[in-house]
Amino acid sequence: MPDYPPLNWEDMYQDGDTPWYDGSPWTPLERLVSEACPLEGSILEVGCGYGVDAINLASLGYHVKATDLSETAIARARADGDRAGVRVDFQVEDFYACPDDAQYDLVYEKSVMANAQNASMRNEFSRLAASVLTDGGHCISVSGNNDNLNSDGPGRDERGYPKVVGSRTR
Repeated sequence: MPDYPPLNWEDMYQDGDTPWYDGSPWTPLERLVSEACPLEGSILEVGCGYGVDAINLASLGYHVKATDLSETAIARARADGDRAGVRVDFQVEDFYACPDDAQYDLVYEKSVMANAQNASMRNEFSRLAASVLTDGGHCISVSGNNDNLNSDGPGRDERGYPKVVGSRTR
């Protein structure tokens, strides 16, 4: 099993040190999922954080399992899902250590691969994601980078995470 990046996700969530989080579902996801996954299809989100995307997808009628390494993030995701009145199977899980036995129409991750330490870790994630997909299933992988629009200003986190300081539509 590959090593994790030198970040303590639990500490970051406990401290509210989540510069990538803006409280909103990722805007293009609904369209991408609708093109790749049948309504009421099954989705696995790996690295769901506070679960905003998983909750949104469940509210649209998809069957969603969402996992994260952080107990703090999953506890909040469960509470937010309950408040929204949707059913999401939120689990504290390490996808690298215990990939799911179930099969999914779609696997979704946002920034899990971006935080992989090396190519071996990215390759392992891809292999594991493929192993849980149904025949004809899809994987949506979204990764940020350090070349954000505010590279010199307040949008830059000293660790390289782009901070959400506003939104822009292209």
